[in-house]
Amino acid sequence: PDPRPWYPAWGYPKEQGSPPDVFEARKKEIQRKYIPEMVLASPDKFESVWNEYVSELNKLDIAGYEAWFTEQVKATVAKALGQ
Repeated sequence: PDPRPWYPAWGYPKEQGSPPDVFEARKKEIQRKYIPEMVLASPDKFESVWNEYVSELNKLDIAGYEAWFTEQVKATVAKALGQ
């Protein structure tokens, strides 16, 4: 296997109530609401449910979460490389 010093990246701890924690909680809520709706929607309704889902996700601070996550990965890699 290819050694990856950032593996596993999904286990980064988040302070309760912090922006990354709130982002993940809200994202899960949105997914739990819309994914079943999309799966059960008739073909003619799927696109509208999909658009609602994407619209709700886009209301979240995706850029902020990505920036936080990138910093976590960089810190893990630096630590693995002894920097």
